[in-house]
Amino acid sequence: TDVLFICYCYLCLHTHILFTFSFFFFLMIRRPPRSTLSSSSAASDVYKRQVYRVLERHMIRVWRHTLDISGLGVMNEVAPDCFEDAPRITWLDADRTRLALAEFRQLQCTLEQASLRFSSLTGLGSIEGVCFEQLQLLDLSCNKIRFADGLDNLSASCPNLRFLDLSNNTLEAFPRNLDRLAKLQWLVAAWNRLGTADIALLAKAPSLESLVLDHNRVKRLPGCMKSFPSLRFLSLNYNEIQARSALSPLWSGTAQTQLGVVLLWG
Repeated sequence: TDVLFICYCYLCLHTHILFTFSFFFFLMIRRPPRSTLSSSSAASDVYKRQVYRVLERHMIRVWRHTLDISGLGVMNEVAPDCFEDAPRITWLDADRTRLALAEFRQLQCTLEQASLRFSSLTGLGSIEGVCFEQLQLLDLSCNKIRFADGLDNLSASCPNLRFLDLSNNTLEAFPRNLDRLAKLQWLVAAWNRLGTADIALLAKAPSLESLVLDHNRVKRLPGCMKSFPSLRFLSLNYNEIQARSALSPLWSGTAQTQLGVVLLWG
């Protein structure tokens, strides 16, 4: 009996030591090194900005001519040799990166569609002398574009643009040369601060078929509405149009408007 009791005590002691050692080892594994930065600390934010400051070649994800960097975090520049070994890229998704169109000048010969949403952009960047000849679709929605000079080089840098989305910015005026986009067919600029004069600026746009200006500050239609050569669809929902006379340019005069649909809810 004494021998059995001694064996039992011996086993209990060893079991307790083994459990203590295992628990301590588990804590050592779970505890991060002292040099590791906390994800919520200010130092960690600085560290992340340093990591994502430059888009390096090894970070590129290309699938069927599509470049997707939307999930890589905030960056502010692209390495000069970033796309040297990449295949022909036609579609760019750079949402939430804070990279302007000018940062992708290496793709100016192949890029056809670009999305730069949610990037706090105020314009196209330093894009002088750069021409995206193949670019047909450009989405700049949900940014901080306020002044027209941020888009002044749009007609020269994207001469073949067909679809342009400027919605959800704080744009106060269209750039004066926007009507030089000879192939522009769709223009979406909802949720901005645009008015009657901005519609008049587009009267000579030769290919513009659809214009969406919902949630802006349009009080009346300009007298040149019948000068639009191709406009078929106009959406002015939730603007500041309060009287029927504000729409008189649609039916006054001798010329016939080509508009097929006009939306004026709100």
